[in-house]
Amino acid sequence: MRIASLAKLIGAKMLNEPLIKQIDGFSFISSKVARQNAYFDIYGDLASIHQAAQNGAYCIISELDIIPFDNEIAFIKVDDLRLSIYRLMRYFATQKELKFAQISNLQLNILKHINADFSVLCADLIQNFNQIQNASAKSLFFTTEPNLLEKITFCPLKIAPQNAKIIKQNSLFFSDFIFNNERFNLQFPNVFVNELCEILGFLMEQNIAFRLRDFKDFAHFRALFVSTQNQPAPFGASGRAFICENDKSVFKWLCAKLKNQMLFCVPPNFKKHENTDYFIFSSLDDLKNLRNFTYALVLCDYDELFKILSTRHQNELLF
Repeated sequence: MRIASLAKLIGAKMLNEPLIKQIDGFSFISSKVARQNAYFDIYGDLASIHQAAQNGAYCIISELDIIPFDNEIAFIKVDDLRLSIYRLMRYFATQKELKFAQISNLQLNILKHINADFSVLCADLIQNFNQIQNASAKSLFFTTEPNLLEKITFCPLKIAPQNAKIIKQNSLFFSDFIFNNERFNLQFPNVFVNELCEILGFLMEQNIAFRLRDFKDFAHFRALFVSTQNQPAPFGASGRAFICENDKSVFKWLCAKLKNQMLFCVPPNFKKHENTDYFIFSSLDDLKNLRNFTYALVLCDYDELFKILSTRHQNELLF
């Protein structure tokens, strides 16, 4: 990329007229700058700028008012370095015709159980830049980060609502349904079937082949079956279970959807729905003595609750 074109693209000011006119890549770490790279001075650090120059950087991009110290290197000043990086990301995305879609945390966790050709953007600016810079043409990206897509694309894709045809609903923890003329029988919470179909429908719409993996360790609505003494039991081995949900927004949605179907266990500061049955716990230890329930939805981490209930069982075996 020509340096003059880069400066114009990111809305920058050239501080000198360098002998070198073109760069061949970008770097954010001064010690790892490759020859012919442009170096983004994300830390505003003169020592790092000098190190990048010594390592072969052809261009320095910074918010600092640098006095050029090498007439071969281009020194470029920007008002907002992050904004300039986003502009460059948007340029790459447009040139490569990359596709982007906003998803929820629930949909992200569904995607973790699907083998398909896509990538996920996170909150890390440098990681996102490198992913987009190195992406193949027309690659698909998802993100849960609010306001990210408006910075890097003009046309984010929309994931359309979907409805599956439920065949059987014998268990909360299994799903038997038909979607797009194909039958699915999964160990997957049936309360999220439509959310799963939204992702599948979107991948089909984008002509992206996929394969579903095992959902046994799915992060949401995860069942911890217990004995009558609330000791952990194998999956499906008892008629009682704590159902763990650690996402507050999903938990609230489940409370509304499953009202009057189970007990809801929440900490004291949880904002409660009216006319809903709650068990208030000060700590997860309080659940050890909970009785007279079939299913109890708990706002907690599965592994944490499993550890607490298992510790009690181990102590009882010792004594």
